[in-house]
Amino acid sequence: MVVPTPPGISGDTLQEGEDKRRCPTLTPTTTPLQSRLVWTVPPKVLLVDDDAVCRRLSCKFLQLLGCFVDVAGDGVGAITKMTLNKYDLVLMDMMMPKLDGASATSLIRQFDRQTPIISMTSNSKPNE
Repeated sequence: MVVPTPPGISGDTLQEGEDKRRCPTLTPTTTPLQSRLVWTVPPKVLLVDDDAVCRRLSCKFLQLLGCFVDVAGDGVGAITKMTLNKYDLVLMDMMMPKLDGASATSLIRQFDRQTPIISMTSNSKPNE
């Protein structure tokens, strides 16, 4: 399955399951939101999600807010990236292959107790 590039993002299409090291680059535009946000240093965010469409969409929103975004496709990738880099924030999907978000967070907390980790899910049913 080929995932098309959303409008406003330059780059090639992603094959399903493909994980890019960084988010695609935004086309140069300034939005009203960008003109109101001023960071001394852009926040470095690790986005962890196994769904390529969710990753690309989330990357775009975070970049529009002026964040530097790095991505991982599962909990194992998140742990690897957390051992190699320092992040200001981690956005962690809860349900992923290889290692789910709760397990990855527990393992990350063994060596990093300070970086905020926010859990996310796309579950929408009351029993999920």
